[in-house]
Order: sequence, then structure tokens, then C-alpha cells
Amino acid sequence: MKLCKIILFLPITLFMATEDFHVSHILHVSSKELNFRMGKYNQFARFWYQRADLKSPSEYVNTMYRDGDVIVVGVITSAYYLDKPFINYVTYKSNIFYNVSRDGGKTEKWTGRPLIYNINAFFDLVPINPNKSLWLIAVKKDFYGSSFEYSDSLADISEQHHMVATLRYVGVDGRIGVWEVKRLAGLKSS
Repeated sequence: MKLCKIILFLPITLFMATEDFHVSHILHVSSKELNFRMGKYNQFARFWYQRADLKSPSEYVNTMYRDGDVIVVGVITSAYYLDKPFINYVTYKSNIFYNVSRDGGKTEKWTGRPLIYNINAFFDLVPINPNKSLWLIAVKKDFYGSSFEYSDSLADISEQHHMVATLRYVGVDGRIGVWEVKRLAGLKSS
């Protein structure tokens, strides 16, 4: 009987010795630090299921959107939280492009929404009216799944197209951001 108990508890004991098990993990299961792999849990971000705050950036765009604005989603999973019309952007160079596109790259498979896949088409979406904006939801850092990976370079790319991109909001964990892209007054994209 004693041997059965040892054999029964051996897997549990081994699990408790791994880096996947933490008492604090169980005690703080709904904390933002644990859910978004922040603070002391950041070290496990590469090993645990990937997560990011997708909700608050989308909610920010929902509140900032005005008629005539355009929303582009660079992180497809954030679209779930949008209540405004949007267009997906996934570069054809991405390793996920063929998994998420259909209709010759014109439709995103999971949302059924329009899809664009090159940077010129992206900048063509920026409203001509300088009082209107294109809102881009994309990865800012440390998260897989965006065609604007680590979008700090978006400002430089925008300048080349005679536009200005300004980071307006960052999610709780700093991984997903919202950029406002506008045309410089009187100029069209090149």
C-alpha cells in the first residue's frame, strides 16, 4: 500500500519541482502580472502560453474612432474587442499569411473582414482629410503575431510616405500599441 501511495504522488512531486509550477501562480491566477507575463512572471513568457493585453488597445480605438477614420488591425486576435469596422493587415512576407488569408489574399480567414498585405495598400487607406485618422493596432514589443513587429520603425516608414505615425496608447503589459497615422496636410502617399 505504501508503494502505491509513493507511485501515485511521484508525478505530482515531480511536477512541483518544475519551473511550470509555482504556488504564487495558483494563488494569483487572475492577476494582471501573471496573465500578461509581467514583473516576476516575465521570465516565463517564452515558456508559458503567450498572452498580451488585446482588449484595452481595442477599447481605446473604439472610443477614439470618428466617422471617416479607418481602423487597421495588425494583431488579428485584437479584432474580437472592436465594435467598429476594420481592415486586417498581414504582410505577404509573414509566415502566417497563407494560414490567415483566402480569396487570393483579399479576405482574412477568421474574421471574414478585408485583408491587405503590402505597405503601399496600408498607406493608401490613410484618410486624405488631415482631420481624420488611421488607427493601427499592432505589436509594440515581445509578442508574436503582427506584421508591424516592434513598430518603433512605423514612424520612419510613415515619414517616407509623407505621413506621421504617433503612438497614442499601449496596453497594460506594454506589448500591444495603438498608433494614429495621419497625412501631412496637402500631401498624398507616394
